[in-house]
Amino acid sequence: MISIRTKHIRNNVIPLTGILAILLSVVLFSTSCKKNNNFDDTPQINLINYKKLTKANGIDTMIYIKMSFTDGDGDIGLDAGDTFSPYEPKGPNYYNLILKFYEMNKGVKKEIKKIMKPNGDSIPLNLSERIRNITPEEKNKSIKGEIETAVYFNIINPLSDTISYDIYIMDRALHKSNIISTPNIVIKRK
Repeated sequence: MISIRTKHIRNNVIPLTGILAILLSVVLFSTSCKKNNNFDDTPQINLINYKKLTKANGIDTMIYIKMSFTDGDGDIGLDAGDTFSPYEPKGPNYYNLILKFYEMNKGVKKEIKKIMKPNGDSIPLNLSERIRNITPEEKNKSIKGEIETAVYFNIINPLSDTISYDIYIMDRALHKSNIISTPNIVIKRK
């Protein structure tokens, strides 16, 4: 599920919902009432924190990852109708919040691109999501805000007890932000 909340300086709040399994919460602060910021037109992100959600039995079930972002021209997010080139559903630019999942095995970090099913077959692993269009309507499009995403372990079922993520976002002009990485995260599964 995706949940996006947009908060402008004028305190307008707009809730939206979307796809199951991943929760995305965006809080956007428009700078329309301030002088122009000197943000680059290429988005920039920074890791704020991460937090594991643990059941009463001590098993870790998901992780919340919170990051901040800035974008000088405010072209973050896609509209529902943005499904034609270059944003076509099977294309590389369909998703604009990209999460890559890694496991540590004997001290070696390995990206996991497929999930093994109980019958031995594998299916592609895709944790990436689409951020909805959050471009301010004001004249000054420069924006900053926070994104929080939650990844459920029951989808991934990692083989290792130590995982990490690399994350970046892309704007509508296909500018790719910097890549942020979580530290290694030890999870309890059983």
